[in-house]
Amino acid sequence: MQVNKKLIAQRSAVIFLGVMLFFTFSSRTILYYMTPKVTAARPESGYITTTYSFGNVRTYSEDSFELKLHFRLNQGIYISEVLVGKGSTVREGDPLIIFDKRSCDDLLDAKRRELDAVLIELSEFEKGFADRIAQLENEIESCSKEIAKLDASIEENYVNDAQLVEIQHEINAAQADYETAEKKHGELLELYESGAVPKSEVDESGTNLARLKDRIQLAQERYNRVQKQLLEQGLKQRDELAKRKEAARSDLKYMQDTGIYNGKTWVSIMKRVDEIKGQELELESTVGTYTLTAPFDGVVTEINAEKGMMYYGMDTLVTIRPYDAKTVLLVPLADGQEEIFKENTDCEIEYEEEKIRGKIAGFRKHEGRMHMVLEPVVEAGAELGRGSESGLETGSNTRSGSVSDSGAGAGNGAGSGTEDEAGEGRSRHESSPFAGIRDGSYIRINIKSEFIRTIVPNSAFVSQDKVYVLKQRMGFWGEEYYVVERQVMTGTGNEYVTQITEGLSPDETVVTGWDRKISSGMRVMLPLK
Repeated sequence: MQVNKKLIAQRSAVIFLGVMLFFTFSSRTILYYMTPKVTAARPESGYITTTYSFGNVRTYSEDSFELKLHFRLNQGIYISEVLVGKGSTVREGDPLIIFDKRSCDDLLDAKRRELDAVLIELSEFEKGFADRIAQLENEIESCSKEIAKLDASIEENYVNDAQLVEIQHEINAAQADYETAEKKHGELLELYESGAVPKSEVDESGTNLARLKDRIQLAQERYNRVQKQLLEQGLKQRDELAKRKEAARSDLKYMQDTGIYNGKTWVSIMKRVDEIKGQELELESTVGTYTLTAPFDGVVTEINAEKGMMYYGMDTLVTIRPYDAKTVLLVPLADGQEEIFKENTDCEIEYEEEKIRGKIAGFRKHEGRMHMVLEPVVEAGAELGRGSESGLETGSNTRSGSVSDSGAGAGNGAGSGTEDEAGEGRSRHESSPFAGIRDGSYIRINIKSEFIRTIVPNSAFVSQDKVYVLKQRMGFWGEEYYVVERQVMTGTGNEYVTQITEGLSPDETVVTGWDRKISSGMRVMLPLK
Protein backbone atom coordinates (compact mmCIF):
# COMPACT_ATOMS: atom_id res chain seq x y z
CA MET A 1 0.00 0.00 0.00
CA GLN A 2 2.91 2.27 0.84
CA VAL A 3 4.58 1.32 -2.48
CA ASN A 4 1.49 2.34 -4.43
CA LYS A 5 1.37 5.75 -2.73
CA LYS A 6 4.99 6.38 -3.53
CA LEU A 7 4.49 5.38 -7.15
CA ILE A 8 1.46 7.66 -7.45
CA ALA A 9 3.43 10.55 -6.02
CA GLN A 10 6.30 9.97 -8.47
CA ARG A 11 3.93 9.74 -11.44
CA SER A 12 2.09 12.89 -10.30
CA ALA A 13 5.37 14.78 -10.08
CA VAL A 14 6.40 13.63 -13.57
CA ILE A 15 3.00 14.62 -14.97
CA PHE A 16 3.18 18.01 -13.27
CA LEU A 17 6.64 18.70 -14.65
CA GLY A 18 5.49 17.61 -18.10
CA VAL A 19 2.50 19.89 -17.96
CA MET A 20 4.71 22.79 -16.81
CA LEU A 21 7.18 22.17 -19.60
CA PHE A 22 4.36 21.96 -22.13
CA PHE A 23 2.85 25.29 -21.07
CA THR A 24 6.26 26.90 -20.86
CA PHE A 25 7.15 26.03 -24.45
CA SER A 26 3.59 26.75 -25.60
CA SER A 27 3.65 30.24 -24.05
CA ARG A 28 7.02 31.02 -25.68
CA THR A 29 5.62 29.90 -29.00
CA ILE A 30 2.46 31.97 -28.54
CA LEU A 31 4.56 34.97 -27.48
CA TYR A 32 6.68 34.62 -30.59
CA TYR A 33 3.72 34.61 -32.94
CA MET A 34 1.90 37.39 -31.03
CA THR A 35 4.89 39.77 -31.03
CA PRO A 36 5.38 42.06 -34.11
CA LYS A 37 8.51 41.32 -36.14
CA VAL A 38 10.62 44.21 -37.31
CA THR A 39 13.77 44.80 -39.32
CA ALA A 40 16.23 47.41 -38.16
CA ALA A 41 19.49 49.00 -39.17
CA ARG A 42 21.89 51.64 -37.99
CA PRO A 43 22.03 54.92 -39.93
CA GLU A 44 24.70 55.10 -42.59
CA SER A 45 27.09 57.91 -43.49
CA GLY A 46 27.97 58.96 -47.01
CA TYR A 47 26.49 60.85 -49.96
CA ILE A 48 23.01 61.07 -51.48
CA THR A 49 22.66 61.41 -55.23
CA THR A 50 19.44 63.08 -56.35
CA THR A 51 18.27 62.81 -59.94
CA TYR A 52 16.22 65.57 -61.57
CA SER A 53 14.61 65.27 -64.99
CA PHE A 54 14.20 68.21 -67.35
CA GLY A 55 12.87 68.68 -70.85
CA ASN A 56 13.15 71.38 -73.51
CA VAL A 57 16.79 72.23 -72.72
CA ARG A 58 18.90 74.18 -75.18
CA THR A 59 22.55 75.05 -75.71
CA TYR A 60 23.56 78.67 -75.50
CA SER A 61 26.79 80.52 -76.05
CA GLU A 62 27.67 83.28 -73.61
CA ASP A 63 29.30 85.11 -76.53
CA SER A 64 26.52 84.48 -79.06
CA PHE A 65 25.32 87.61 -80.79
CA GLU A 66 21.70 88.08 -81.78
CA LEU A 67 21.19 90.29 -84.80
CA LYS A 68 17.85 92.06 -84.52
CA LEU A 69 16.14 95.40 -84.04
CA HIS A 70 15.57 95.96 -80.33
CA PHE A 71 12.22 97.69 -80.72
CA ARG A 72 8.86 96.98 -82.34
CA LEU A 73 8.18 98.51 -85.77
CA ASN A 74 4.86 100.03 -86.73
CA GLN A 75 5.46 99.01 -90.32
CA GLY A 76 7.42 95.99 -91.44
CA ILE A 77 10.56 95.61 -93.55
CA TYR A 78 10.42 93.27 -96.52
CA ILE A 79 13.25 90.70 -96.65
CA SER A 80 14.48 90.31 -100.21
CA GLU A 81 17.20 87.70 -99.75
CA VAL A 82 18.58 85.41 -97.01
CA LEU A 83 22.19 84.56 -97.86
CA VAL A 84 23.05 82.12 -95.02
CA GLY A 85 21.56 79.13 -93.26
CA LYS A 86 22.00 77.42 -89.92
CA GLY A 87 25.57 76.12 -89.63
CA SER A 88 26.99 78.57 -92.20
CA THR A 89 30.47 79.89 -91.44
CA VAL A 90 30.83 83.64 -91.93
CA ARG A 91 33.54 86.26 -91.83
CA GLU A 92 33.26 89.72 -90.34
CA GLY A 93 31.38 91.99 -92.75
CA ASP A 94 29.81 89.17 -94.77
CA PRO A 95 26.24 90.01 -95.91
CA LEU A 96 23.62 87.85 -94.22
CA ILE A 97 20.26 89.34 -95.20
CA ILE A 98 19.25 91.83 -97.89
CA PHE A 99 16.25 94.11 -97.20
CA ASP A 100 13.93 95.77 -99.67
CA LYS A 101 15.18 99.31 -100.37
CA ARG A 102 11.75 100.96 -100.56
CA SER A 103 10.43 99.51 -97.27
CA CYS A 104 13.71 100.53 -95.52
CA ASP A 105 13.49 104.11 -96.86
CA ASP A 106 9.81 104.37 -95.85
CA LEU A 107 10.63 103.14 -92.36
CA LEU A 108 13.49 105.61 -91.90
CA ASP A 109 11.30 108.50 -93.11
CA ALA A 110 8.53 107.49 -90.68
CA LYS A 111 11.03 107.34 -87.80
CA ARG A 112 12.37 110.80 -88.65
CA ARG A 113 8.82 112.22 -88.75
CA GLU A 114 8.16 110.59 -85.37
CA LEU A 115 11.29 112.30 -83.98
CA ASP A 116 10.16 115.71 -85.33
CA ALA A 117 6.73 115.26 -83.68
CA VAL A 118 8.26 114.46 -80.31
CA LEU A 119 10.64 117.44 -80.55
CA ILE A 120 7.62 119.70 -81.17
CA GLU A 121 5.88 118.10 -78.18
CA LEU A 122 8.98 118.82 -76.08
CA SER A 123 8.98 122.49 -77.13
CA GLU A 124 5.27 122.87 -76.33
CA PHE A 125 5.77 121.19 -72.98
CA GLU A 126 8.59 123.55 -72.02
CA LYS A 127 6.49 126.61 -72.91
CA GLY A 128 3.34 125.28 -71.21
CA PHE A 129 5.28 124.31 -68.10
CA ALA A 130 6.87 127.78 -67.80
CA ASP A 131 3.51 129.55 -68.39
CA ARG A 132 1.79 127.44 -65.76
CA ILE A 133 4.52 128.14 -63.21
CA ALA A 134 4.17 131.90 -63.84
CA GLN A 135 0.36 131.64 -63.58
CA LEU A 136 0.56 129.87 -60.22
CA GLU A 137 3.10 132.38 -58.87
CA ASN A 138 0.82 135.29 -59.92
CA GLU A 139 -2.15 133.52 -58.30
CA ILE A 140 -0.26 133.19 -55.02
CA GLU A 141 0.80 136.86 -55.10
CA SER A 142 -2.73 138.08 -55.96
CA CYS A 143 -4.31 136.02 -53.17
CA SER A 144 -1.74 137.32 -50.68
CA LYS A 145 -2.62 140.94 -51.55
CA GLU A 146 -6.37 140.29 -51.30
CA ILE A 147 -5.94 138.57 -47.95
CA ALA A 148 -3.89 141.50 -46.60
CA LYS A 149 -6.58 143.94 -47.74
CA LEU A 150 -9.32 141.83 -46.10
CA ASP A 151 -7.30 141.53 -42.88
CA ALA A 152 -7.06 145.35 -42.68
CA SER A 153 -10.81 145.74 -43.23
CA ILE A 154 -11.63 143.06 -40.68
CA GLU A 155 -9.28 144.63 -38.15
CA GLU A 156 -11.07 148.01 -38.58
CA ASN A 157 -14.50 146.28 -38.36
CA TYR A 158 -15.34 147.64 -41.84
CA VAL A 159 -15.94 151.17 -40.43
CA ASN A 160 -14.90 152.65 -43.75
CA ASP A 161 -17.29 150.51 -45.76
CA ALA A 162 -19.70 152.59 -47.85
CA GLN A 163 -22.81 150.96 -46.36
CA LEU A 164 -21.65 151.56 -42.80
CA VAL A 165 -20.54 155.14 -43.59
CA GLU A 166 -24.01 155.89 -44.97
CA ILE A 167 -25.75 154.37 -41.95
CA GLN A 168 -23.37 156.23 -39.64
CA HIS A 169 -24.38 159.49 -41.35
CA GLU A 170 -28.03 158.62 -40.67
CA ILE A 171 -27.20 157.94 -37.03
CA ASN A 172 -25.28 161.20 -36.73
CA ALA A 173 -28.15 163.16 -38.33
CA ALA A 174 -30.70 161.48 -36.07
CA GLN A 175 -28.57 162.23 -33.00
CA ALA A 176 -28.28 165.87 -34.07
CA ASP A 177 -32.06 166.09 -34.51
CA TYR A 178 -32.51 164.38 -31.16
CA GLU A 179 -30.23 166.86 -29.39
CA THR A 180 -32.11 169.80 -30.98
CA ALA A 181 -35.48 168.29 -30.05
CA GLU A 182 -34.25 167.52 -26.55
CA LYS A 183 -33.15 171.14 -26.05
CA LYS A 184 -36.46 172.45 -27.36
CA HIS A 185 -38.36 170.02 -25.12
CA GLY A 186 -36.49 171.39 -22.10
CA GLU A 187 -37.44 174.92 -23.02
CA LEU A 188 -41.09 173.94 -23.43
CA LEU A 189 -41.08 172.36 -19.96
CA GLU A 190 -39.83 175.62 -18.44
CA LEU A 191 -42.53 177.56 -20.31
CA TYR A 192 -45.16 175.04 -19.26
CA GLU A 193 -44.18 175.46 -15.62
CA SER A 194 -44.58 179.20 -15.99
CA GLY A 195 -47.91 178.69 -17.69
CA ALA A 196 -46.75 180.12 -20.98
CA VAL A 197 -47.56 177.02 -23.09
CA PRO A 198 -50.25 174.38 -22.79
CA LYS A 199 -49.45 170.81 -21.73
CA SER A 200 -50.44 169.43 -25.15
CA GLU A 201 -47.49 171.19 -26.77
CA VAL A 202 -45.14 169.68 -24.18
CA ASP A 203 -46.61 166.21 -24.80
CA GLU A 204 -46.21 166.58 -28.55
CA SER A 205 -42.56 167.59 -28.06
CA GLY A 206 -42.01 164.51 -25.84
CA THR A 207 -43.58 162.21 -28.45
CA ASN A 208 -41.29 163.65 -31.15
CA LEU A 209 -38.27 163.16 -28.86
CA ALA A 210 -39.18 159.50 -28.29
CA ARG A 211 -39.62 159.01 -32.03
CA LEU A 212 -36.14 160.41 -32.70
CA LYS A 213 -34.69 158.13 -30.02
CA ASP A 214 -36.29 155.08 -31.68
CA ARG A 215 -34.92 156.22 -35.02
CA ILE A 216 -31.38 156.35 -33.59
CA GLN A 217 -31.79 152.89 -32.04
CA LEU A 218 -33.08 151.36 -35.29
CA ALA A 219 -30.23 152.92 -37.27
CA GLN A 220 -27.71 151.60 -34.75
CA GLU A 221 -29.21 148.12 -34.93
CA ARG A 222 -29.04 148.24 -38.73
CA TYR A 223 -25.42 149.41 -38.48
CA ASN A 224 -24.54 146.47 -36.23
CA ARG A 225 -26.37 143.99 -38.46
CA VAL A 226 -24.64 145.21 -41.63
CA GLN A 227 -21.26 145.26 -39.85
CA LYS A 228 -21.76 141.66 -38.72
CA GLN A 229 -22.72 140.60 -42.26
CA LEU A 230 -19.65 142.35 -43.65
CA LEU A 231 -17.40 140.63 -41.11
CA GLU A 232 -18.89 137.20 -41.88
CA GLN A 233 -18.54 137.79 -45.64
CA GLY A 234 -14.99 139.04 -45.17
CA LEU A 235 -13.95 136.03 -43.11
CA LYS A 236 -15.56 133.67 -45.62
CA GLN A 237 -13.89 135.46 -48.51
CA ARG A 238 -10.56 135.39 -46.67
CA ASP A 239 -10.94 131.64 -46.11
CA GLU A 240 -11.66 131.08 -49.81
CA LEU A 241 -8.64 133.18 -50.78
CA ALA A 242 -6.45 131.23 -48.34
CA LYS A 243 -7.62 127.96 -49.89
CA ARG A 244 -6.93 129.26 -53.40
CA LYS A 245 -3.49 130.41 -52.32
CA GLU A 246 -2.71 127.06 -50.68
CA ALA A 247 -3.96 125.14 -53.72
CA ALA A 248 -1.80 127.25 -56.01
CA ARG A 249 1.17 126.85 -53.68
CA SER A 250 0.60 123.06 -53.58
CA ASP A 251 0.33 122.82 -57.38
CA LEU A 252 3.46 124.94 -57.76
CA LYS A 253 5.46 122.78 -55.34
CA TYR A 254 4.20 119.59 -57.03
CA MET A 255 5.26 120.84 -60.45
CA GLN A 256 8.62 122.06 -59.18
CA ASP A 257 9.30 118.81 -57.30
CA THR A 258 8.07 116.35 -59.93
CA GLY A 259 8.32 118.29 -63.15
CA ILE A 260 4.89 116.92 -64.16
CA TYR A 261 2.63 119.03 -66.37
CA ASN A 262 -0.48 117.59 -68.03
CA GLY A 263 0.62 114.09 -67.05
CA LYS A 264 4.05 114.45 -68.67
CA THR A 265 7.56 115.41 -67.60
CA TRP A 266 10.48 116.91 -69.43
CA VAL A 267 12.46 113.79 -68.52
CA SER A 268 9.85 111.42 -69.96
CA ILE A 269 9.58 113.35 -73.22
CA MET A 270 13.36 113.70 -73.45
CA LYS A 271 13.64 109.98 -72.83
CA ARG A 272 11.35 109.39 -75.80
CA VAL A 273 13.48 111.77 -77.87
CA ASP A 274 16.64 109.84 -76.95
CA GLU A 275 14.85 106.54 -77.54
CA ILE A 276 13.65 107.54 -81.00
CA LYS A 277 17.08 108.97 -81.86
CA GLY A 278 18.61 105.65 -80.77
CA GLN A 279 16.07 103.76 -82.86
CA GLU A 280 16.85 105.98 -85.83
CA LEU A 281 20.58 105.33 -85.44
CA GLU A 282 19.94 101.59 -85.04
CA LEU A 283 17.78 101.57 -88.16
CA GLU A 284 20.41 103.46 -90.13
CA SER A 285 23.17 101.09 -89.02
CA THR A 286 21.05 97.94 -89.53
CA VAL A 287 18.94 98.60 -92.61
CA GLY A 288 20.33 101.93 -93.82
CA THR A 289 22.57 100.06 -96.26
CA TYR A 290 19.73 97.59 -96.95
CA THR A 291 22.05 94.73 -95.87
CA LEU A 292 22.54 92.94 -92.53
CA THR A 293 26.21 91.95 -92.12
CA ALA A 294 28.16 89.66 -89.76
CA PRO A 295 29.79 91.55 -86.85
CA PHE A 296 32.63 88.98 -86.48
CA ASP A 297 33.91 85.62 -87.68
CA GLY A 298 31.76 82.74 -86.51
CA VAL A 299 29.04 80.22 -87.19
CA VAL A 300 25.34 80.89 -87.76
CA THR A 301 23.56 78.93 -85.03
CA GLU A 302 20.05 80.22 -85.64
CA ILE A 303 18.27 81.79 -88.58
CA ASN A 304 14.71 83.04 -88.25
CA ALA A 305 14.43 84.98 -91.49
CA GLU A 306 12.97 83.82 -94.78
CA LYS A 307 12.86 85.39 -98.19
CA GLY A 308 9.62 87.33 -98.68
CA MET A 309 8.99 87.69 -94.93
CA MET A 310 7.94 90.98 -93.33
CA TYR A 311 10.06 91.82 -90.29
CA TYR A 312 8.55 93.92 -87.47
CA GLY A 313 11.47 94.13 -85.04
CA MET A 314 12.20 92.61 -81.60
CA ASP A 315 12.53 89.06 -82.95
CA THR A 316 16.01 87.70 -83.59
CA LEU A 317 16.88 87.42 -87.26
CA VAL A 318 20.26 85.69 -87.05
CA THR A 319 22.32 84.33 -84.15
CA ILE A 320 26.07 84.03 -84.67
CA ARG A 321 28.42 82.18 -82.33
CA PRO A 322 32.15 82.96 -82.35
CA TYR A 323 34.45 79.99 -83.00
CA ASP A 324 35.97 80.17 -79.50
CA ALA A 325 32.66 80.79 -77.69
CA LYS A 326 31.93 79.19 -74.34
CA THR A 327 28.83 76.98 -74.63
CA VAL A 328 26.47 76.39 -71.71
CA LEU A 329 23.24 74.47 -71.28
CA LEU A 330 20.03 76.32 -70.39
CA VAL A 331 17.59 74.24 -68.33
CA PRO A 332 14.05 75.69 -67.88
CA LEU A 333 12.83 75.76 -64.26
CA ALA A 334 9.38 75.91 -62.74
CA ASP A 335 8.45 78.87 -60.51
CA GLY A 336 10.60 78.88 -57.36
CA GLN A 337 12.55 75.81 -58.45
CA GLU A 338 15.83 77.76 -58.48
CA GLU A 339 15.76 77.70 -54.66
CA ILE A 340 16.39 73.93 -54.75
CA PHE A 341 19.73 74.27 -56.54
CA LYS A 342 22.93 75.99 -55.44
CA GLU A 343 25.36 77.81 -57.65
CA ASN A 344 28.77 76.13 -58.27
CA THR A 345 27.38 72.68 -57.41
CA ASP A 346 28.98 69.81 -59.36
CA CYS A 347 26.62 67.50 -61.23
CA GLU A 348 26.43 64.78 -63.82
CA ILE A 349 24.33 65.33 -66.93
CA GLU A 350 22.78 62.29 -68.61
CA TYR A 351 21.74 62.70 -72.23
CA GLU A 352 20.60 59.56 -74.02
CA GLU A 353 23.52 57.15 -73.40
CA GLU A 354 26.03 59.89 -72.63
CA LYS A 355 27.15 61.21 -69.25
CA ILE A 356 28.80 64.62 -69.04
CA ARG A 357 30.45 66.16 -66.00
CA GLY A 358 29.21 69.66 -65.29
CA LYS A 359 28.38 72.25 -62.67
CA ILE A 360 25.60 74.71 -61.95
CA ALA A 361 27.04 78.05 -63.09
CA GLY A 362 24.08 80.17 -62.04
CA PHE A 363 20.58 81.23 -63.05
CA ARG A 364 19.26 83.61 -65.67
CA LYS A 365 16.00 84.74 -67.23
CA HIS A 366 15.70 83.69 -70.83
CA GLU A 367 12.66 84.46 -72.96
CA GLY A 368 10.69 85.44 -69.85
CA ARG A 369 11.41 82.24 -67.90
CA MET A 370 13.99 81.36 -65.24
CA HIS A 371 16.65 78.93 -66.44
CA MET A 372 19.48 77.07 -64.70
CA VAL A 373 22.84 77.50 -66.43
CA LEU A 374 25.04 74.38 -66.65
CA GLU A 375 28.70 74.51 -67.64
CA PRO A 376 30.88 71.55 -68.63
CA VAL A 377 33.67 70.60 -66.20
CA VAL A 378 36.97 69.75 -67.85
CA GLU A 379 39.87 68.29 -65.90
CA ALA A 380 43.17 70.14 -65.99
CA GLY A 381 45.21 69.07 -69.01
CA ALA A 382 42.23 67.47 -70.77
CA GLU A 383 40.80 68.72 -74.03
CA LEU A 384 37.39 70.29 -74.05
CA GLY A 385 35.32 67.29 -75.05
CA ARG A 386 33.51 64.23 -73.81
CA GLY A 387 36.03 62.59 -71.47
CA SER A 388 36.41 58.83 -71.21
CA GLU A 389 36.09 59.03 -67.41
CA SER A 390 32.49 60.10 -67.79
CA GLY A 391 31.71 57.00 -69.83
CA LEU A 392 31.86 58.78 -73.20
CA GLU A 393 33.97 58.36 -76.28
CA THR A 394 37.16 60.40 -76.42
CA GLY A 395 37.96 62.75 -79.25
CA SER A 396 35.82 65.37 -80.97
CA ASN A 397 32.32 64.75 -82.13
CA THR A 398 31.40 67.41 -84.67
CA ARG A 399 28.14 68.11 -86.42
CA SER A 400 28.18 69.21 -90.05
CA GLY A 401 26.44 72.46 -90.91
CA SER A 402 24.69 73.15 -94.20
CA VAL A 403 25.02 76.30 -96.25
CA SER A 404 21.99 77.54 -98.14
CA ASP A 405 22.14 77.59 -101.94
CA SER A 406 21.66 81.34 -101.99
CA GLY A 407 24.65 81.80 -99.66
CA ALA A 408 26.85 79.38 -101.57
CA GLY A 409 26.28 81.01 -104.89
CA ALA A 410 26.04 84.65 -103.87
CA GLY A 411 29.71 85.29 -104.45
CA ASN A 412 29.81 87.70 -101.48
CA GLY A 413 31.86 85.66 -99.02
CA ALA A 414 29.05 84.35 -96.81
CA GLY A 415 29.82 80.67 -96.31
CA SER A 416 32.37 80.91 -99.09
CA GLY A 417 35.46 79.67 -97.16
CA THR A 418 37.24 76.55 -98.29
CA GLU A 419 35.97 73.18 -97.17
CA ASP A 420 38.99 72.71 -94.87
CA GLU A 421 38.49 76.14 -93.33
CA ALA A 422 34.78 75.49 -92.81
CA GLY A 423 35.48 72.11 -91.26
CA GLU A 424 38.09 73.62 -88.98
CA GLY A 425 35.69 76.37 -87.95
CA ARG A 426 32.91 73.90 -87.20
CA SER A 427 35.26 71.69 -85.18
CA ARG A 428 36.22 74.62 -83.01
CA HIS A 429 32.61 75.65 -82.75
CA GLU A 430 31.42 72.16 -81.76
CA SER A 431 34.26 71.18 -79.37
CA SER A 432 32.03 71.65 -76.31
CA PRO A 433 30.78 68.52 -74.50
CA PHE A 434 27.28 69.97 -74.98
CA ALA A 435 27.63 70.09 -78.77
CA GLY A 436 25.74 66.82 -79.22
CA ILE A 437 22.72 67.92 -77.16
CA ARG A 438 19.92 68.99 -79.46
CA ASP A 439 17.71 71.92 -78.53
CA GLY A 440 14.45 70.75 -76.97
CA SER A 441 16.02 67.52 -75.69
CA TYR A 442 15.31 65.68 -72.44
CA ILE A 443 18.12 65.30 -69.88
CA ARG A 444 18.66 64.01 -66.35
CA ILE A 445 20.85 65.81 -63.81
CA ASN A 446 22.46 63.84 -60.98
CA ILE A 447 23.60 65.95 -58.04
CA LYS A 448 25.71 64.39 -55.30
CA SER A 449 25.27 65.91 -51.87
CA GLU A 450 28.00 66.90 -49.43
CA PHE A 451 29.10 64.25 -46.92
CA ILE A 452 26.14 63.31 -44.69
CA ARG A 453 26.60 61.81 -41.24
CA THR A 454 23.14 60.27 -40.80
CA ILE A 455 21.23 58.59 -43.66
CA VAL A 456 18.26 56.23 -43.22
CA PRO A 457 16.09 54.32 -45.73
CA ASN A 458 12.80 55.94 -46.66
CA SER A 459 11.02 52.80 -45.40
CA ALA A 460 11.92 53.86 -41.84
CA PHE A 461 9.55 56.82 -41.86
CA VAL A 462 6.21 56.44 -40.10
CA SER A 463 5.23 59.91 -41.30
CA GLN A 464 7.01 62.80 -42.90
CA ASP A 465 9.09 63.54 -39.79
CA LYS A 466 8.78 60.48 -37.49
CA VAL A 467 10.67 57.18 -37.22
CA TYR A 468 10.78 54.26 -34.76
CA VAL A 469 13.99 53.75 -32.80
CA LEU A 470 14.77 50.21 -31.54
CA LYS A 471 15.57 49.97 -27.79
CA GLN A 472 16.28 47.15 -25.26
CA ARG A 473 14.91 46.53 -21.78
CA MET A 474 14.51 43.69 -19.24
CA GLY A 475 11.21 41.81 -19.62
CA PHE A 476 9.63 38.69 -18.14
CA TRP A 477 11.71 36.38 -20.34
CA GLY A 478 14.87 38.48 -20.01
CA GLU A 479 16.12 41.17 -22.42
CA GLU A 480 13.59 42.22 -25.01
CA TYR A 481 13.29 44.79 -27.81
CA TYR A 482 10.77 47.62 -27.96
CA VAL A 483 10.24 50.65 -30.19
CA VAL A 484 10.06 54.36 -29.38
CA GLU A 485 8.57 56.89 -31.79
CA ARG A 486 11.02 59.72 -32.49
CA GLN A 487 10.44 63.06 -34.22
CA VAL A 488 13.29 64.04 -36.51
CA MET A 489 14.28 66.81 -38.89
CA THR A 490 15.12 65.81 -42.43
CA GLY A 491 17.40 67.26 -45.09
CA THR A 492 18.11 66.17 -48.63
CA GLY A 493 16.97 62.85 -49.99
CA ASN A 494 15.93 60.84 -52.99
CA GLU A 495 13.50 58.01 -53.71
CA TYR A 496 15.51 55.56 -51.59
CA VAL A 497 17.14 57.34 -48.63
CA THR A 498 16.81 60.58 -46.64
CA GLN A 499 19.19 62.67 -44.55
CA ILE A 500 18.41 63.11 -40.83
CA THR A 501 19.69 66.47 -39.59
CA GLU A 502 18.32 66.37 -36.01
CA GLY A 503 16.67 63.87 -33.68
CA LEU A 504 18.74 60.72 -34.41
CA SER A 505 22.37 59.85 -33.68
CA PRO A 506 24.48 57.50 -35.84
CA ASP A 507 24.89 54.96 -33.00
CA GLU A 508 21.13 54.41 -32.61
CA THR A 509 19.17 51.71 -34.44
CA VAL A 510 16.18 52.69 -36.54
CA VAL A 511 13.32 50.36 -37.49
CA THR A 512 13.17 49.94 -41.27
CA GLY A 513 10.23 47.52 -41.61
CA TRP A 514 7.47 45.79 -39.65
CA ASP A 515 4.99 43.02 -40.32
CA ARG A 516 2.04 44.60 -38.55
CA LYS A 517 0.96 47.83 -36.91
CA ILE A 518 3.25 48.96 -34.08
CA SER A 519 3.20 51.87 -31.68
CA SER A 520 5.60 53.60 -29.35
CA GLY A 521 6.58 51.43 -26.34
CA MET A 522 5.42 48.16 -27.94
CA ARG A 523 7.56 45.01 -27.57
CA VAL A 524 8.90 43.75 -30.89
CA MET A 525 11.15 40.96 -32.15
CA LEU A 526 13.77 40.76 -34.85
CA PRO A 527 13.04 37.94 -37.32
CA LEU A 528 16.23 35.98 -36.40
CA LYS A 529 15.75 36.44 -32.65
